[in-house]
Amino acid sequence: MTNDFRSELNAAIAGLDSEQQETVLAFVQMLREKPKGFSSEQFSELSGTLSPEEAAEMQRVVKEGCGKVDTDGW
Repeated sequence: MTNDFRSELNAAIAGLDSEQQETVLAFVQMLREKPKGFSSEQFSELSGTLSPEEAAEMQRVVKEGCGKVDTDGW
């Protein structure tokens, strides 16, 4: 990270009110956390929890939604 970037980042954060600065800090802390996943045992516990109809609906929704980008989503 260059000094110019650090200076720009510090200036941008300094220009925020304290509530916004706390939001930035919380966001950065979230980014630094290791992602939590499922163990294979935890994943196995989910097996069979959906009805055949629910599973079919989930497959349909995933199939329709995969590969699509919602440009207004963020």
